[in-house]
Amino acid sequence: MTRKAERRGFFRVPVNTSLKYWLVMGEPFLYGRLLDLSGGGCLCLFHHHASLAAGDVVGLEFTLPGSSTSLRVNALVRNIGPLQSGDRQRIACEFFQIDEETREQITSFVAKRQLELLNTGRWPGTGAGAGAVSGFNHTRYANALTFALQAHGRQMRKGSPVPYIVHPVAVSAILAQHGMAEDVVLAGLLHDVLEDTQVTFAQLQVRFGEQVARLVQAVSEKKQENGEERSWEVRKKEQLQALRKAPPEVAALRAADLIHNLQSLKRDYRIRGPVVWSYFKRGKEDQSRHFREVAAAVGELLGNHPLALEIEETLEDFIRTVEKDEKKEG
Repeated sequence: MTRKAERRGFFRVPVNTSLKYWLVMGEPFLYGRLLDLSGGGCLCLFHHHASLAAGDVVGLEFTLPGSSTSLRVNALVRNIGPLQSGDRQRIACEFFQIDEETREQITSFVAKRQLELLNTGRWPGTGAGAGAVSGFNHTRYANALTFALQAHGRQMRKGSPVPYIVHPVAVSAILAQHGMAEDVVLAGLLHDVLEDTQVTFAQLQVRFGEQVARLVQAVSEKKQENGEERSWEVRKKEQLQALRKAPPEVAALRAADLIHNLQSLKRDYRIRGPVVWSYFKRGKEDQSRHFREVAAAVGELLGNHPLALEIEETLEDFIRTVEKDEKKEG
């Protein structure tokens, strides 16, 4: 369950384009199809290979729609589907040791593709009659996504060239997958615009309504006062005090935010090691303690809700990854 939760940190979009693949570097490549794509991996259609197994590394080469540049990546085979007609199989892959420039190109494409699909009603579950069935206004989501893209501009994730928009999209996806109300999902998409951009509460209120604006405000830190930066300790103390008295919707937002941050941090830790702690204002001990305090507060508020269970699993998985690495270093 933890592995699946980690992969959900990246939003997937359908692609359906040709690709070349090879099982052993230096051997002739074969042709397959790229069915869907995310910043973390992809789903491919390969010819049947009796020797291929989960855990194998394969090479992939494909061109993103609308681009003329071929991308080459290595990928771990995570799952092999049943044999289909034409002697083909669906292969789920996780990108392995992907360079940062390539991942940036992929994540930027995925964000733009998602917006295009939402705007044209071709995202799964959208289209004629879909909104009435699900009760979810996809046009409103598309507007919020456009707003967030413009607000965050060229911001990047901490210590990474990955576009910042990947994070709020992932947070909104987690909330949607857990069946949260539309306003909560939109607040997930917009949850950092008050804290990290020039967007104001009034602008949010006018564009997306009082509820969305107040939810975003509830998870936003006040980083400066009288032109000076407020201390990390004061901000985190205020955050926890507010969270412990917060309604479930705010707890859900905090949970989804921390889940994706931990998933991303674990992925970065595997690639870069302990240097990831330098991304933060405080070191490993203080930051880890804060993660635990937020997870505990969310658990108190959400009880047995699956989001509370997922944040607990994700935190434990991250801690195990760090501890395992430290034992190797020791």
